Amino acid sequence: MSGASLSVPGVLYVGPSEEALAVLHVGPSAGWVALKGIRTWSREILVVQKADVTEALRKELGVTLPEAHPQAASLANARRAAQASPLVAVESAIAEKLAAKGVRVHTIGSDRITGGFYYFAEGGSRPPVRVQGNLVDMVAPALDASADNAAVEASLDGVIDRALVELSDGVLHEAQIELAAALPALGEDAGEAAVKLQTLEGFVALAANRASKYEERARAVVEALGRVKGGGEGAVVVPLFGDAHRAPQPEIEVEYAEGASGEPRKRKLPARNRWLVAGLQSETMPPPAVAKVDDGKAAAERAAAEKAAREKAAAEKAAAEKAAAEKAAAEKAAAEKAAAEKAAAEKAAAEKAAAEKAAAEKAAAEKAAAEKAAAQKKKADEEKAAAEKKAAEQKKADDEKAAAAKKAATEKKDGDKKAAQPKGKGGAKKGEEKAKPAEKAAAKPAAASAASKTAAARGTAAASKGTPAKTDEPRRPAWVWLLLLLVAVGAVYYVTFVRHHH
Repeated sequence: MSGASLSVPGVLYVGPSEEALAVLHVGPSAGWVALKGIRTWSREILVVQKADVTEALRKELGVTLPEAHPQAASLANARRAAQASPLVAVESAIAEKLAAKGVRVHTIGSDRITGGFYYFAEGGSRPPVRVQGNLVDMVAPALDASADNAAVEASLDGVIDRALVELSDGVLHEAQIELAAALPALGEDAGEAAVKLQTLEGFVALAANRASKYEERARAVVEALGRVKGGGEGAVVVPLFGDAHRAPQPEIEVEYAEGASGEPRKRKLPARNRWLVAGLQSETMPPPAVAKVDDGKAAAERAAAEKAAREKAAAEKAAAEKAAAEKAAAEKAAAEKAAAEKAAAEKAAAEKAAAEKAAAEKAAAEKAAAEKAAAQKKKADEEKAAAEKKAAEQKKADDEKAAAAKKAATEKKDGDKKAAQPKGKGGAKKGEEKAKPAEKAAAKPAAASAASKTAAARGTAAASKGTPAKTDEPRRPAWVWLLLLLVAVGAVYYVTFVRHHH
């Protein structure tokens, strides 16, 4: 573009371009700042709709709109720019509070070096939005395998503005965001806010001074373009620029990562039209007349004023850029520190949770083992008690049986003794006759045994003296001894088996 840029605050803006044609921006947010495009950024901004931040909410949070800033009272141009902005930037701490109050907060970030871009939205009545990706990768679905750099640039041209309009349901436009970025943010440090207002004042003052002779025709350009209906390519003759070419941008499909999980998703951005111009034409009408005597002096004063304003604006811009760079570095360091602290806290929490889980599992295992041991012990004790009870009952039964047997034996013995006692003359003989055969039989072997032992002893003594043993009574036949043995055996059998069981 051969012509210089033209800014008519609140009307239109045409920036310098290396191409033959440049984009013509029109609307209330145009002309207040030099629109460079969010693709040139390496920063993040949080914005809300100004209408959502009510006076009661501002009072509660202790924040002030840019146009109500104390410094803006003496900076008329900056104050007008702030009043024309439908959006207002917010600091992150204020943004969290606004989102909690139901205000929709939009976060836009871009890195021109890596091509990274993201857009987040939370709060308000609509569901949250989380979109991020690389711009080249985002437009890749719309490119052919043989696409060159020119095709990539054509797809990237205006893609951020188109994506923001679609993702925010028409709330956000790139030009509005750039204007909000040039104004103080809610909750921003007073010194930094003052620097932003002074820098914006210098730019708008220069633009307004130069655009004063173009403002009427610039408004005519907007009206002429507004009367054009339909779509498609075409050209319209407008003041200041001659031909304004309508350049339709076709529907394009973009791909990005959505949500906290980064799930891939594709979305179609609708087609739209833009107006391109070749630049400001040569003057077709003479400049306002001035007195000849004052010609040189007025021009010199105007040149000096413009030079001073430019130098002031450049110095303020440099200071603002330096402050912004320092702020960005501080914010980055704080974010990295916060991320590290968050990661450490999450790690500690995970380790604590794992330790608590292990301790709980160990305690549960020990409890289960103790309960099992107690159950086994209880069972063993019950079995032991049952065995002891059974043994006691058996012993008791045996004792009772033994006592009964003993009693029966005692009674039998007493009966036998009673029966054996003599009754008058001949009583002893009768008692002896009444004695049981078993007892007589038992007594006979015993007597026989005693007699045999006495005889054996006498025989032994006689043998030792060398003399034959003498017997007290005549020798009995063998059958007598056999009979006595049989009687003894029968008596033993009777006492052992018959009498004992009775």
